[in-house]
Formats: sequence, C-alpha cells, structure tokens
Amino acid sequence: MPEIAAKLVIPTGKNKGRNPSLASVYRVLGADDADGED
Repeated sequence: MPEIAAKLVIPTGKNKGRNPSLASVYRVLGADDADGED
C-alpha cells in the first residue's frame, strides 16, 4: 500500500501536487466498499 500512496498525487486543493497519506488512501478504498453494492 505505501507504494501506491507514493505514486498518487493530489490534483487540486491546498495540498495540490502532494502525495496523500496512507490513512487517506485506506479511507478512499474503504468508502468504495461501503456503497453496499454487490
């Protein structure tokens, strides 16, 4: 997972151009699973 986070770049906002934290990556992936779609 750290390798994935290192390759991602935030495109907009105050952190533009930075890499997201591991917690942010896990949160985004977890939100995708919480949709309830099977």
